[in-house]
Amino acid sequence: SGVVRTNDKVRLLQVEDTYKNYNLTISQIEMHRKVVDYAEAGDNVGFMYVESPKLDKSAIGRGAAIFSPRILRSPLRS
Repeated sequence: SGVVRTNDKVRLLQVEDTYKNYNLTISQIEMHRKVVDYAEAGDNVGFMYVESPKLDKSAIGRGAAIFSPRILRSPLRS
């Protein structure tokens, strides 16, 4: 709960993109320019991901949030 680890399947929510969300797999997490195994809720991190065919790189920007696929439900479904 509140932790994301490498190889976790997550859902990315980009608020500026009319609340669209995308399924991703986290391949690497960085915090303060160091690779870490996990991140907790509230941490400012960067992450590498396995691309979703529907996701354009320009769709991701500052302020994007990631969630467990089980949490994000309708009406934000894509």
